[in-house]
Amino acid sequence: MTYWFPKTALISSRVPVANEALEVFEGQLPSDLEGHVFANAAVGDMEHESPSQRSDNTPFLNGDGFVFRVSFPGAKGGDVTLSSRPIETPCHIADRILANDESRKDWRFANYGIARISISYLGGRNFANTALLAIPPKNAGDPHRLLATYDAGRPFEIDPVTLRTVRPIGTNADWKGTLMVDHPFPFTNSSAHPAYDPITRELFTVNFVRDAETLLRRLLQWLPSFGPFDLPVGNPLEMLALLDGLEMEGLGRFGPVDLGRRVELVRRAIDLLHSMIVADRPKRATYVMRVDDAGKVDKWKLVDEDGNPIEILHSSHQVGLTKDYILVVDTGFKFEVDQLWSRLAGGDADLERALRGWLSKPQPRPTPVYIVKRADLRAGVDEVRVVSGSLDGEIVHFFTNYELHDGRIVMHVADQRSSDAAEFVTDSDLQQVDPTRKIPREAIGGLSAPMDLNDFACLQLDPKTGIVRRKTAEHNFDHTFGIGLITAPDFPMWRDGKPVTRGTGEPNGPRPQREIDACVFFYAHGFIPSLLSQLVFDLYSKRPSPIVTPKKMLELAKSGGTAATVCRFDTVRNRVVDFCKMPPGAVIISPQFVPGTEGRDFLICNVFTDTSKEIWIFDAMSLRKPLCKLRRKGHEMLPWPYTLHTCWMPEIRELPVVQFDNEDDFRHVRQDREVYAFLRDEVFPHLYR
Repeated sequence: MTYWFPKTALISSRVPVANEALEVFEGQLPSDLEGHVFANAAVGDMEHESPSQRSDNTPFLNGDGFVFRVSFPGAKGGDVTLSSRPIETPCHIADRILANDESRKDWRFANYGIARISISYLGGRNFANTALLAIPPKNAGDPHRLLATYDAGRPFEIDPVTLRTVRPIGTNADWKGTLMVDHPFPFTNSSAHPAYDPITRELFTVNFVRDAETLLRRLLQWLPSFGPFDLPVGNPLEMLALLDGLEMEGLGRFGPVDLGRRVELVRRAIDLLHSMIVADRPKRATYVMRVDDAGKVDKWKLVDEDGNPIEILHSSHQVGLTKDYILVVDTGFKFEVDQLWSRLAGGDADLERALRGWLSKPQPRPTPVYIVKRADLRAGVDEVRVVSGSLDGEIVHFFTNYELHDGRIVMHVADQRSSDAAEFVTDSDLQQVDPTRKIPREAIGGLSAPMDLNDFACLQLDPKTGIVRRKTAEHNFDHTFGIGLITAPDFPMWRDGKPVTRGTGEPNGPRPQREIDACVFFYAHGFIPSLLSQLVFDLYSKRPSPIVTPKKMLELAKSGGTAATVCRFDTVRNRVVDFCKMPPGAVIISPQFVPGTEGRDFLICNVFTDTSKEIWIFDAMSLRKPLCKLRRKGHEMLPWPYTLHTCWMPEIRELPVVQFDNEDDFRHVRQDREVYAFLRDEVFPHLYR
């Protein structure tokens, strides 16, 4: 049996939908399923209706954020309805205007790998396309709040009823950028999963600044192989000046890439970097930010045990929260500059493949973690000293128990061992199982196949020392190839204002009163042989102590791979206790736990096949077969492509109008009269309406 990537997963529609009735085509809709499931997705760009239409190897994560809402009627009866709308950040509005403005072609945004950039005038896009966070109301009758989030930008609030974009979280002055900081839209590093504490009514996130010298050295690390020279230390602009005047004639060969193409590529890289780095460049720093319900922002710079500033080298995709601590994690979603080369290589597949092979690095392992004591986040304090730790694994997503267990922080983590979510497959990639074949066209821009089994593990972390005192983990061929997103009864929901505490990974440890509260749900992509590229195989075939050796991975590929699954994991017994296995050519993604109104709970998932897109509804305690399946009427496909994170609200109310001072928000670019006039006259009138 051979498994493959479904042809519909990267097809989408950018046409907004308002309360469109869906149909049940199999099973019966539960009468005790009520409320609203929201999903975020990257839906094409201003030039392309869907990711599948692009021919420049742009990763699917590069795309305009769209928020989708599926509303379930419950006992009152009626149709399940679908609504959608783009997330209209300021840069989204600017991008949309410029796409139809022939007089400003040189202002337009263009795709550079995972980023979309207006090089000369505006900066980088904040897509707000990754995750959603539901914030419960303080008082009965108040509306829930909804945040759309992204790893490379500040969050934006969304009205749960109209789906309009309401306002950003914090002003531009509250956030520090890394690159293009003199532009309206600088590259700003944040977390796609801020953490909210409904007891203290506080939102916690991070804002980190990468050192420009570090960025340059990573981008140009292959240049020393061309000749015997040293890059100057300390000033990135001096490094660029040296490279700009470098005479490269006669320097050594770089694989199959001839000298002329090599020189041209360096010139393109230098031009791009000159546009991004300013003389008064930001310094390396990581900040914890705390935002109250009124929008007031406080921030603290993090320093290590020796007083040196913390630098996040890759991403901080998720923030951990306990009653007493904040966890800032340098997560295993790597940042590597080879993601820019697809555009810089100008469509030359041989050149791109050679450069990616040289520049790409494996995911970092272990995963650095920085433990922040919440009591240290006080007024009048600018810096906070952290406790540094190291988590064994390549960790992107996790849960934390709110209360400590025996003085330790309990983390439930997906260890995505050798599953590289930052190595998107391109049309320059060749299949490892058959090097004469390229990656299937319908998967270009999507995720590569894993190179090992993943774990779902429980860690007990000592907050005073940073040492992991205990780790228990499970992996198996049926369930844990390519673990993706996760959900659970208290993510982001709490029950009656109190946290739900899961197990501790100990069979004889404490168990929650309700069996469902011990459970975590995740989906796994399985192993699709045609998505295992030579690049990823070479990156991870030398990893020490794999669970599945490279030889066994090739044997598995030749035998057809493994199925996608959605699983229920028991955090006390520390194993998968229930699952649904998908047929070949189907994937199941974006699981969302939904509490029922009559004691039964549900799991909602999105499913893609070669010919359809569907919503499957499971009894959360019985995943073998869905209770019912939904689709669009008339067999028209659901509008979303590969969806990302989700959240749930029991009810929705329209938000009151909030006044936001756009002119003050963009005061940092007032000195550029032409750019500021464009924002004031053409962008601001369309914002937050």
